[in-house]
Amino acid sequence: MRSGGLDCMFISSDTNIWFDFEEIGFLEHPFLLDNEYYISDVTYHDEIQHSEAIRAIVESGKLHITSVPVNELQYAVELVKKHPTIAIHDAIALSIAKSRRWTLLSGDRRLREAAEGESVECRGTLWIYSLLNKQEKIPKEVCLKALNKLLDAVDNKKRRLPRSEIIRMIDELEKDC
Repeated sequence: MRSGGLDCMFISSDTNIWFDFEEIGFLEHPFLLDNEYYISDVTYHDEIQHSEAIRAIVESGKLHITSVPVNELQYAVELVKKHPTIAIHDAIALSIAKSRRWTLLSGDRRLREAAEGESVECRGTLWIYSLLNKQEKIPKEVCLKALNKLLDAVDNKKRRLPRSEIIRMIDELEKDC
C-alpha cells in the first residue's frame, strides 16, 4: 500500500528497530525517507514509552501510534500459535502489516521468518541505510559513521544485526568515498 509519492510506504514496525537507531544516536534517520512509520499502541505503551528519545519522535508526529482493532489482535494471537518463537508484540506488528498490506520493519530474525511465512514484505535497519545512501538523503560519510556505530554495537553485543552485511555495506561505501 502506498500513499502520496511513489516511494512512500506505510510501515508497521516492531520495537527493536527503534532501539537500533537510538543505540547509535541516529533516531532521526528513518524519517529522512518518505515513509509513514507506525507502531501499535499496545507495543508503544508496553515496550517503548520509557525511552525519552523515542517518546520525543512520537510526540513530534514522526512515529505514529496506531490502535489495533479486535480482528488484528485475534490474528496476532493466531500468529503466536502458528509461530511460537515470536512474542505477542512482534505478532501484533506482523498482524498490522499483513492485514493492512503494509511493509514490516524489523530486525528480529524469528519475526522476519514468520513474515516470510505469511507472505509479508519485511525490511530492517540496514535497508533503511541502503535507501538513505541510494536516495542521497545523508552524505556517504554520515552513512559510514552510522554503519560503523552499528558494527560496534553488534561487536559489543548491544544490538543483533548481520555483521557480515554491515561490513559489506561499509566496504562498498568506502570504495565510493
